[in-house]
Amino acid sequence: MATQLNEILEKFSDLVRLHRGSGRVKISRLGPPECEGAEELAFLFEMPSSRATSGGPGAVVVPEKQATRAESLFPQSTTIVSSPNPKLALALIGQTFFPHPLARSTYGEGRVHPTAVIDPTAKVDPTAIIGPYAVIGREVRVGAHVLIGPHTVVEAGAQIGAHTHLHAMVYIAYDAQIGEHCEVLPLSSIGSEGFGYATDSRGHHHRVTHYGRAVLQDRVHLGSGVFLDRGTFRDTVIGEGTKIDNYCHLGHNLVTGKNCLLTAGLITAGSATLGSNNFFGGRTSVAGHITVCDNVTAAGVSTIHGDVTKPGAYGGYPFVELKHHLKTLAVFPHLVEMRKNMAKIMKKLGLTDDGDLG
Repeated sequence: MATQLNEILEKFSDLVRLHRGSGRVKISRLGPPECEGAEELAFLFEMPSSRATSGGPGAVVVPEKQATRAESLFPQSTTIVSSPNPKLALALIGQTFFPHPLARSTYGEGRVHPTAVIDPTAKVDPTAIIGPYAVIGREVRVGAHVLIGPHTVVEAGAQIGAHTHLHAMVYIAYDAQIGEHCEVLPLSSIGSEGFGYATDSRGHHHRVTHYGRAVLQDRVHLGSGVFLDRGTFRDTVIGEGTKIDNYCHLGHNLVTGKNCLLTAGLITAGSATLGSNNFFGGRTSVAGHITVCDNVTAAGVSTIHGDVTKPGAYGGYPFVELKHHLKTLAVFPHLVEMRKNMAKIMKKLGLTDDGDLG
């Protein structure tokens, strides 16, 4: 659906402002910086040295500090809009004015597909959409404007907050609590029992019943293939605004703060506590029963094996300050040569009786 650039500028006046050109440009879609459509609004996050094309989009959003330089990169016909955060502008403008038309599909004429199975004790808001073969269990609560995709299962006692989107083939275990404006992508599981066993004298392992819940606070995003275990006694809690990438395992009794970013392949053991505003790179592992304070960044493929009490950037295993981790990585390619040189020195000094270093 087309809109005038002025409407966007007015809606997000604290984020975008007109630098050159007209606010009366018609915008019908968003695009990359190389696009040349007269009705496209492009976004440039970093300024290139030049542009390969001679034309330009109808309008472009550029970094605020580079707006003047952008005048030489785009023809006079391109309206230039400046922003202190072009990527945030892309996200908010896209959500508000140009949502994908198929992102929240309906399934037939009615809001509840006839093949869906809904327990009589469940309370489903009349504005909710329930897809084919979805299962809604006993005493479930489904809020306003919730979308539940095909083959998704919501077990007894679970609560789904308003405007939440559960995609196809999602599993929500009994008594789980999902906040408002959450999104869970396909093939994810929320609230299954954690990996807890007691072993008897014969070596047999016996399941430990988990009484805690799995709780997603408001505006949480879970990617595909995320497995979030319920708590043993206390709840597993994912804090408000936290975003979790694909293929993550989150152990029982985990608690995260607000606005964390957990990227693909993250694994946490049970009873870890992660603070707010933390960013963990891909394939990071977190040991159980540790605490990480707020405002911590972990480089990819790190292992957090003990409490982190000071905000900052870290990485590696052992988990050290990022600057030390990067220095260690820089040394690795030279270790063989260093070892050979050390052997020569030891031999020269006559100190090789205890073993050959070569």
